[in-house]
Amino acid sequence: MNWWSEPPAPPEVRPPVWSELDRGGTAPSGAPAEGGADEGEAHARRVEAEVAERLRAARAAARAEGFAEGVRAGEEALARARALRQELEEERAQLRAWLLERTSRLEEAALELAQSLAEAALARELAEPGRAALAEAGRLLRRGGEGAAVVRVAPEAASVVREARAELGEDVTVEADPSIAPGDAAVERAGGTLVSGPVWRWRRLVRALREEVPDHGGA
Repeated sequence: MNWWSEPPAPPEVRPPVWSELDRGGTAPSGAPAEGGADEGEAHARRVEAEVAERLRAARAAARAEGFAEGVRAGEEALARARALRQELEEERAQLRAWLLERTSRLEEAALELAQSLAEAALARELAEPGRAALAEAGRLLRRGGEGAAVVRVAPEAASVVREARAELGEDVTVEADPSIAPGDAAVERAGGTLVSGPVWRWRRLVRALREEVPDHGGA
């Protein structure tokens, strides 16, 4: 090209063409981005905040679900404990009833045994009711002091006691009394009346045993 030649025409500059995608804030290749960096950073912050919010919500939901599960597990454990306690209470009541029944039977058996032994001893003493009444009258006279006395015995024992009246003392009168049990004797003096004998002791023993046996009916 000669120095006198005309200079070449400058290149044609065309305005950038924006696509629909580029309108979201990204400039086309070769075109200057107007605020693109700021908008991208804001978008990233929004995305980060949304992710963080979703994460917090997920954690809160997980905590709530875990709490609810814990409450359900606690309620189930409490229900099982209550059921077990009720079962133990029922077994305890059954055991108590069983023990009371066995105790009552043992007490009745012990009472029957004591009565049988007392009746056996009583039968031996009553083999000779006259001699038994005489022995009881002598013991009562020695306990009751001095002075005139009336000895009352059962009719079947009166003859034996009268025959041995000398053994009792000169101031002693012997009377037959149907209210006195065979083998027993009652001695009356001015100071009062004393009663004793195998039947009397046997009755007192049975009464004492029955009073000692508790009543389990209301237990």
